[in-house]
Formats: sequence, structure tokens, C-alpha cells
Amino acid sequence: MTYYWVESDTGEKGTITADNKSQAKKLARFKLTGKIKSINVLPYPADPVLNGTEGMPPFCWKPDECKGHTSCPRNPVCID
Repeated sequence: MTYYWVESDTGEKGTITADNKSQAKKLARFKLTGKIKSINVLPYPADPVLNGTEGMPPFCWKPDECKGHTSCPRNPVCID
């Protein structure tokens, strides 16, 4: 599973756990109002979590900075 940071045109945001970007978009349509504006991979889940994360806590503190990365770009990383 991969974590995605999903944003709608109404300003809602959250983490969706999915197999791929296409599946994340489909799942996000049920969780957010408005149209899906962007979907970006996240290294770890971030709050709010919109569907299950398979036991992984929301480690990512700054998803707007980390979106698009498959590993944490911060130094030190958020999970430290």
C-alpha cells in the first residue's frame, strides 16, 4: 500500500491509503466534497487519515512539504 495526500477544490485534505494513484482518487471521491484537485504520494500517513493505514500512525507532520516524496525530505525526519 502507498499513502497519498489528497486535496479537493473545497480545501479539504487528507491521507488516503491505496494501491495506486487511480485507486486513491476513487476512494477520495467518497471521503471529500468537491472535485479532487491533487493527489501526491506521501512517505508516511498524515492527519487527517481518511481511510485505514494498516496500523501505521500518522508520522508525517508537514504533508504539504512532503507530498510528492517517497521518503521524508526533512532533516531530521519526522519519525525521529
